Amino acid sequence: MIHDDDTTVVDVQARTDDVLVRFRWMAHPHELGYALDLDSAYAPFDTADDWAGQARVELDEELATLLVARARRHQRDGFIELAAPDVPGDRRFTVQSVLPGPDLGWNAVRFVRRDGLDPSAARKRRRAGTLVSWHLASVNGASGSPYVGQAVVVRLDADTALIEQCVTTPGTPASAVLGLLLAATHSASWAGARTVVTDLDHPALGILGFEDRGGRRALDTRFLAVDHDAAAGLVAAEPDWRPPRARRGWGRSVIVRS
Repeated sequence: MIHDDDTTVVDVQARTDDVLVRFRWMAHPHELGYALDLDSAYAPFDTADDWAGQARVELDEELATLLVARARRHQRDGFIELAAPDVPGDRRFTVQSVLPGPDLGWNAVRFVRRDGLDPSAARKRRRAGTLVSWHLASVNGASGSPYVGQAVVVRLDADTALIEQCVTTPGTPASAVLGLLLAATHSASWAGARTVVTDLDHPALGILGFEDRGGRRALDTRFLAVDHDAAAGLVAAEPDWRPPRARRGWGRSVIVRS
């Protein structure tokens, strides 16, 4: 095995047209795989070791740009293969994930309040020691503002996480909710959750593969049922939306309700 920060490579296998790398990612409970093209090296190479070094750089870059969250998934024998195309996302928004430790993201609290969102649920869960992650959606621009939504993920037990809250500001497209929920569910899986549950209700939940289980919605963190076409439709649904300017006391939150 090869260990490197968040990634543990467990196997490398040459196939007819590519090389399959099987790996573990953070505390994600399922083994993953990703195929590297034989022609994907950044520069000419003379030996297999040269190619392998460049291939590792490519894999690291893909993982650093959230390959595990954005890729399409296929169940294979003993692992899940990640492949193109990515889950469609709305580039008008960016989602920041804040962990419960000494994360600089907590400096955003006063700006979240400024933009009409209430960070108290995330702060309360952080103090209680049950917070998995806090996710902030903002307008994708030079200023990174205003914030337009947030989601809170908490741990229920070793295998289960709960999306306790997902809110957006008035008029924000539903595609922002999709981005928040995508980040929230994957963050939970990277912390070891096999199942993510919620009492909330929103079309984006079904797109990501949540199923109704006795009144509570649940998602298997293999992420094999993501509806890419429906995600693309949600992203394209409100093309004329323009972001508001951030100002103190702006608006009230629109809550994804149970």
